[in-house]
Amino acid sequence: MRKSYRFRFYYCPNDRMISPELERFIAKRIGATVISLPSSHVSMVSHPTEVANLIIEAAKAEEPQAKVH
Repeated sequence: MRKSYRFRFYYCPNDRMISPELERFIAKRIGATVISLPSSHVSMVSHPTEVANLIIEAAKAEEPQAKVH
């Protein structure tokens, strides 16, 4: 049995390594919840709080009984 996942995705309009249009296309194709970060390619360095919050939100959604600190 395959479990259904709710995908999260963030894209960076200022990314010069991966096309933002490609990032949006991928996110739409997988039906992801999307956030945009005003950043370049290494957004996890320049926006660590936003990236961490997206990961925490995804973890809470998949395992509502789990305690996330």
